[in-house]
Parts: sequence; structure tokens; C-alpha cells
Amino acid sequence: MSAGDVMTFDEVSRRIKRGDAVSIRNALDEGLDPDLTNRFGWTLLMMAASEGNVAIGEMLLARGADLDRLNDFRNSALWCAVLSGHEPFVRLLLAKGADPGSLLEPATEDWMTKYSGQPRGKIERIYEIIRHGA
Repeated sequence: MSAGDVMTFDEVSRRIKRGDAVSIRNALDEGLDPDLTNRFGWTLLMMAASEGNVAIGEMLLARGADLDRLNDFRNSALWCAVLSGHEPFVRLLLAKGADPGSLLEPATEDWMTKYSGQPRGKIERIYEIIRHGA
């Protein structure tokens, strides 16, 4: 990618899924917006959270990615990390000051427990972290 090229959300998303932090760092160095979104308002940070890639998440946050931005479905990167069961990413976002917001509502915790596809114990551990910073 040269300085004049712009990487699409889908291209960056594929690189996040592959864990290609080097090409993402290079793209950010060339001017890639750390808050680039797709047509549904998903950000690169949300994609990294869904994949559980802490290194890429840290890089995006260091480059100014919006920690608490919501997509068109009113979900944040923290929500994506919880739904995907990525405890280290949840810890990263909370350490950076992410707002747990609606995640603390009992109905949301129940929904995550029932429908995330994650083992019940994993979601319960993640919610302990959200509630108590454990």
C-alpha cells in the first residue's frame, strides 16, 4: 500500500482475521483511519475484539480508535469481545476505560449466557471481570 492508496474495511478485516498486525501497522502509518467502519457501523476495533486479537486492538487504540463507538446495532467493541468470549480483549478494553454500559443489565448478561455460544462458565468469568475488575 502506498501513501495514496486506501484500504477498504473488508481488506483490513481480512488482515485482522489473519492476525496480520504488520500490514495493519503499515496501513495506519500510511493514513488508514483507525475508526474506519463498514456499512453497518462496525469498526476495526470491533473486528479485532471479535477475533480476540489484543495486539491489533492495542495498536488501533494507540492510533486513536474510538473505544466506545457503537455500531448500527448499538454494540460496542466490548460487547463484541464479550459475545466472542475473548477475556484478554475484555480486560484490555476495560483497562483502557471502556464503558460497560448496557452489558451490566441483567437481561444482557442472561442473553450473553444463553446465546453467545460460549460455555456458561466463560461468560460468567467475563462478567465477573466487568463487574469487579477481577
